[in-house]
Amino acid sequence: MFLLACAVLLVWLIVWMSARPRVSVAGRNAKIKTVQPSVAAADGPEFAWPKVDMALLLIAVLTIYMAVRSRRFIPIAAMAACPVMAMYLDQLIRMIFAVWTNPGRMRLTVPSMSAEIQRALLGLAVLATIGLGSWWGYNYYKIYVAPWPDDDQYTSVFQRMTASYAKPFCAGYFMRENKLSGNMFNYWTEGGFIAWIQNPDPNTGRTPLQLFMDGRAQAAYEPATYEEWMLIMGGGPYAAGEEPDYAKIGDWTDKKLKAHKVWLVLMPAGQLDTPLVMGLERHKDWRTVFLNNKQQIQVDISTKAGKDIFMAVLSGSAKFPDEFSKDLSRAHLMLQINNEQMQAAGFDLAQKAFASKPSQMPLLELLQAGQRDAQLGEGVNKIINNYLNDFDKNIQQWQKQDGVNDKIVAGIVIANYLQRTTSDPALKDLLAKKPILYYQMQREMVQGSRW
Repeated sequence: MFLLACAVLLVWLIVWMSARPRVSVAGRNAKIKTVQPSVAAADGPEFAWPKVDMALLLIAVLTIYMAVRSRRFIPIAAMAACPVMAMYLDQLIRMIFAVWTNPGRMRLTVPSMSAEIQRALLGLAVLATIGLGSWWGYNYYKIYVAPWPDDDQYTSVFQRMTASYAKPFCAGYFMRENKLSGNMFNYWTEGGFIAWIQNPDPNTGRTPLQLFMDGRAQAAYEPATYEEWMLIMGGGPYAAGEEPDYAKIGDWTDKKLKAHKVWLVLMPAGQLDTPLVMGLERHKDWRTVFLNNKQQIQVDISTKAGKDIFMAVLSGSAKFPDEFSKDLSRAHLMLQINNEQMQAAGFDLAQKAFASKPSQMPLLELLQAGQRDAQLGEGVNKIINNYLNDFDKNIQQWQKQDGVNDKIVAGIVIANYLQRTTSDPALKDLLAKKPILYYQMQREMVQGSRW
């Protein structure tokens, strides 16, 4: 829309300046004046050469500037550009026809459109409306109504349009229902959502868990606060180099968070490989108490609040939004405890979580457990081989369901894992082809669910 508006305005200016009718006035101080007729001509309605509306142009330029500077204004710019474009197109057509049909005349008229041309234009408009409406309607159905590959729970039109299905709904439920309070460290683009999903104090409006940063980072926070957030996210001085020292990063980050009285860290799945999260995973005082395919919550168990929620999750008394996140979170905790009985229980929970929702997070728990324990590894190999067989048989049916992307990602991870670990050359070659096919399937699926 921005490019179209610029093109229309450019053509309008060229025609306005080059085709404008002029009349010379003799005299010592001769001037060029634009003809502005006042009496209608006999061969059509009289046309007054348009003037440049500086106020309108200024509004249009400011609106476009806001759209370029901040993406949240793009819809406003589009809505403002449409009527402006229509006005300039109308004037452009009238200017061209007025000059074309009145060569050498001082008085301009716009010829009336014949009935045949009117019917032809109307027919074209109807065809364009039906054609574009059908095409856009089909895409609207495919993208916003048909089964949604990215999620199997949050699939409304609004959530698809805004990508809010990726926001921490479930993690917010966990924090809210378990009445967690204090200072937290969060990913800055999710700050506003985390504040919204909590139950604020009815008298003060203060949220139980206080944010470290939110989406207004550049506007509502001091630069020092934003720089501190960036420093902690990056793992501090020990994150430099090709092989970061995660043990030292964990110690440094723990001290930083304790200095800010932060006992809870909430991060989206896309940030789980950052120095912050990887460092805390290796620190004795920090444990993961909530985990699903979208979010992870780590708490400082050296604090009372952290220890309480840690014990509640481990015992099964903590409140979770669904069985999947409960089983996966408890499995993650139990599999890290050096106790054979506890690890066996954690493996059963991870297996249950993967069976209820085949996806990357429970699969990684199973694979890591199998690598640590040879006995568990036999069970893992059986689970993943059965899944790969089911995947090839059922993928066409799964593609008609919400949330199929999680299943495809699981298939890619399993195929890559088996291809690396198998000793059979023929099987290795066969498995090497599967991830390529699955990636292609995923790419086509993602492209088909986007504008």
